[in-house]
This record gives sequence, C-alpha cells and structure tokens, in this order.
Amino acid sequence: MAGMIGIVMGLVLLGLRRSYPPSIRGMRLWGTAPLLCASSTLFYGLDGVLPAPLVALVGSALLLTGVTLFLLGSERLYSLPSSWRRWATVILGALLAITFFMFVYPDYRIRVLIFSGTLAAIVAKHARLLGRHGNRGFVPRFTAMVLWGQAAVLVCRAISTLWLDQADTHRFTQSFVQTLYIAAFSFSVLLVSIGVLLMAG
Repeated sequence: MAGMIGIVMGLVLLGLRRSYPPSIRGMRLWGTAPLLCASSTLFYGLDGVLPAPLVALVGSALLLTGVTLFLLGSERLYSLPSSWRRWATVILGALLAITFFMFVYPDYRIRVLIFSGTLAAIVAKHARLLGRHGNRGFVPRFTAMVLWGQAAVLVCRAISTLWLDQADTHRFTQSFVQTLYIAAFSFSVLLVSIGVLLMAG
C-alpha cells in the first residue's frame, strides 16, 4: 500500500508539473522522490526472490536517493545552491559502510544505525531548510513539522536497535517496533508529498 500510494503521488506531481509556470521549480525532483521511495518498498518486497544482500543494498539506495530528492526539490524551489554532490557522497559512504557491516563484519545493529542515521540527517536538513526559507507560511511549517517527526522516528529506530535487535537479526524480521517504524515512515512520506504539492501551488 505504501508503495502504491507513493507511485500515485509521484505521478500526480510529475503530471501537474506541465500545468505549473516555469517559475515553480523543483517539481520534477519532487515527483521523482516518492517514485523512488515507492520503488524501494516494492524492491524490499522481493526478499526471498532475489538475494537478501542485493535487496537490502538496492532498496536502501533507492530510499536514500528518494528522500534526498525531496530536499533537492525544495532547494530548487527557493533558488538555493544544490547540495546534490554532498549528499551523493554521503549516500555512497553510507552504502559502502553498510556493505562492510554486511559482509566483512556482519552486524545488523550497526547497519540500522548507519542507514537510519543517514536518513535522519537528510530529513532534518530538509526540515531546517523549510524552517529558514519557507516564508513562515502554513504549508512549509506543516511540511517541516512532518519532516521533524520523520527524523524523530528514524532516530528512535536507530537507537532502539541497540537493545531490540541482535547482530545476526534478519533485516525483515517481523516485530512490533519494525512494523510501527515502517508504518510511521511510509505515512510521513505521503504527508511530505502532499506538503510539497501544496508548496508548489
């Protein structure tokens, strides 16, 4: 369901881009962002069909990139210098670290810390950007609050892995915390998609 909703929101944003004036920048990035987040959800669903390391790494790369595109779209909207090189380096570094703690020194908890921490950093940066450049309008404030909530969920997930998980825990092990985390994050992606759509209007 999260994947399907993300696809719909992405297509709506990309479709509306044609009817918006060129002065509204960032629509293409915003439209691609939920599509990549949705693709990560669908790719995670291939666990058991494709090798688990491939599913984890590609799914993580798609989600990290999707969340970053929301940020880059907001930078374009407010005519700010693009930080894509910086975040591309951060994402690549995170994926390399995850690969190390998957194959060389396997530890699920460290992988969760790296992945959730990187996502939280991207989301927090986006929230700060909207708080600083959102002209104090309701929609940017609403979207920033959603992003701060999203960052809080990610930080809680990162910290909770230290006592809830084991080094050899499987990534897709069913648990209440994991289910709550996925549901909260997926819902927040939907709210962020709505927020950027309203900001463009």
